[in-house]
Amino acid sequence: MVNTIKVLEEISKKISAIKEAIKSIATQTKLLALKSSIETAIHEKQSKILQ
Repeated sequence: MVNTIKVLEEISKKISAIKEAIKSIATQTKLLALKSSIETAIHEKQSKILQ
């Protein structure tokens, strides 16, 4: 029984680490999408100015 609890604790720690990694990747992806949107808006505005 004690061994089972220890195994479950280890699995829980690994799941938490994976969750944090996914959360970090999601945050980075959102920032990248935001940066891309900003750059697109800038390029569109510059394109309109040049026309």
